[in-house]
Amino acid sequence: MLPQPAKGDFVHTPAAEQKIDTPLPIFIEGGPADTYHVIVRYKLAKERDDVEWSHVDLTHLARGWGGLIPCNDIVLGTMRYYIQAYNKDMDPVGGNGDAKNPYQVPLRPELAGPPPHLPNKNPPKACHGKSKAGAAPPKEAPETETSVAEGGEAKGEEKEKHEAKPGVKEPLRRWWVGVGLHFDFLEMPQGIDLCRVDQKTTLPLNADHIFCYAPSLGTDFPAYSAAGSIQNSELQSGTAGTSAGGIVLANLRFFASLEYAFNANILAGVRLGYVLLRYPGTQAVADGYGFGSGVYLEARATAVIGKDALSQEGFAPVAFAGVGVSAFDGHTSGTATLCPTASAACAGVKPTPLNVDMWWTNGPAFIDFGGGLRYAPAPRLGLIGALRVNLSIGNNGLIPTVGPEISGQMGF
Repeated sequence: MLPQPAKGDFVHTPAAEQKIDTPLPIFIEGGPADTYHVIVRYKLAKERDDVEWSHVDLTHLARGWGGLIPCNDIVLGTMRYYIQAYNKDMDPVGGNGDAKNPYQVPLRPELAGPPPHLPNKNPPKACHGKSKAGAAPPKEAPETETSVAEGGEAKGEEKEKHEAKPGVKEPLRRWWVGVGLHFDFLEMPQGIDLCRVDQKTTLPLNADHIFCYAPSLGTDFPAYSAAGSIQNSELQSGTAGTSAGGIVLANLRFFASLEYAFNANILAGVRLGYVLLRYPGTQAVADGYGFGSGVYLEARATAVIGKDALSQEGFAPVAFAGVGVSAFDGHTSGTATLCPTASAACAGVKPTPLNVDMWWTNGPAFIDFGGGLRYAPAPRLGLIGALRVNLSIGNNGLIPTVGPEISGQMGF
């Protein structure tokens, strides 16, 4: 009798022998309560230690787990095998034997005793010469997969296996590149006469430092020149730009990202992009209340929540925080009227209404945070939808914006 390994987590009695060219039954009982997937790793005794072990899945059968090592691997010699069990997360939870101490079953041209079989099944039938008896099949050939049929025979044709072996996690991809976009919503302040400025400093007279821009003129309004002084003197109280406040669409940002995975849950990296829907004038920037560049730059840290989340398919929550530089601008539209009534400054001048945009600007610094959901259609791909909160920091103090962020990334 060949030596057998010590009993493991399952109750298992190996076959005493098996006829060549006939599937070898494997059956186990008991084991850890969280067992979800069981495989048998096997190879012939004559094969070198550096030859990779083949494998076959076991399925629920009767009161345990059962399966067949396929007949094309049952050739003259001795079959070595051991058993591994995994939970739903494909973490090892138990097994019987190992690569250095496997079960061993003699494979012979004829049996001396009764043929082995699975519980309540007929002994599997010979495959009638599908493989050459006495010669081990080449390891370069595609592995085969069999299942137990009702009559106890192995069924199914050989299938090529290109997927990773069960129980082997996808390798963690350290570098992730991506693209995305996000846009902000801003709550505009209420106010009247927002376009009037101080004649000496040319700063807005409103407390929120809201600047006006006249799209039809293509300039800040009033124009910051000698002509602008005349325009400012022609603006009268109650008719110089009114904001009802409320939520308005602010900036839209497109970006590319590069991140490094410190482990299967934590990413950190940088984002570089461009900002659209920015303040079109120059005076808010010149006075230090806006950021004149369209550059968006951010350092970002992201947590993908769940066991080995960056190596798994499916959904996972995400949380993130970052710091950076960017323009933060929002506006509402209204009307300002030059010389609405007769006055010394408007003698002989006809009232002139102008459409104006009232801009509230800030930056360049910001911090942001948020969270959402990541979907991985494959372990190397990630699609993220999140809600992002920004706190812009500048001469206008701390102005919050909020909005959705959508991005995609690929790992290498």
